Amino acid sequence: MVPFLLGEWLKTPAANGDYKTRRGGSQPRLTSFGIDAYPWLRLGQNTREHRPTLAVGREPLVSNTPLNLPNSLTVLRILLVPVFVGLLLYEYYDLALITLIVAALTDGLDGAVARMTDQRTRLGEYLDPLADKLLLMSAIITLSFLHFIPLWAVIVVVSRDAILLTGTLIANLTDTVINIAPTMWGKGTTFAQISYVIAILLEATNRIPISLTYPLLVIMILVTVGSGVHYLMRGIHYVNSANGQKNQESGKI
Repeated sequence: MVPFLLGEWLKTPAANGDYKTRRGGSQPRLTSFGIDAYPWLRLGQNTREHRPTLAVGREPLVSNTPLNLPNSLTVLRILLVPVFVGLLLYEYYDLALITLIVAALTDGLDGAVARMTDQRTRLGEYLDPLADKLLLMSAIITLSFLHFIPLWAVIVVVSRDAILLTGTLIANLTDTVINIAPTMWGKGTTFAQISYVIAILLEATNRIPISLTYPLLVIMILVTVGSGVHYLMRGIHYVNSANGQKNQESGKI
């Protein structure tokens, strides 16, 4: 009797992970505001109940080891943040520059290793952008405190992230499906910000004149504002599309 019941259970959608059949509908996608900076905010009801489900455009996460080599590199980058800030505050600018370069190298290595060795994990999906934001925000705010970066530039950078963060929270609260795929605008913003921070540290160590940092500051601000507008417009477009689809479905009923 027990083997028979076990065999019948294994034929059910629940035992085979057939969420579409079991729930009578398509699998839900993860909710985000379309930015690569805040994917850890998707750790809500969508990921808790539908483990196999991924956002549109994402490849399956194939590694079962959460703390593998790519994730270890990401954790190392997070641990370097307080070291980097401490070196800045105590005016060890040469060591701070070396620390920043090492952290930037780990940012490129973790993704490359994960792709080449098929070690992509859900943990890494959340840790990687979190590490980037911690490093860049800590660098920009600390350098502004030390009067290397103008305060108005910090306000622009922080306001952009705060606005997008608010949009992400609203999308999650309203269960709005938004495209989370990173764009060239987002990647360009990260590159522009870290390039400007490196230039500031080179100027602090008297390796380049301060006049060379001004064009990088202008580029960083323009790309930061442009990416913020881009993500907002894309988020609004997806919200309007989702509402229009709901209205059409309601009319058919």
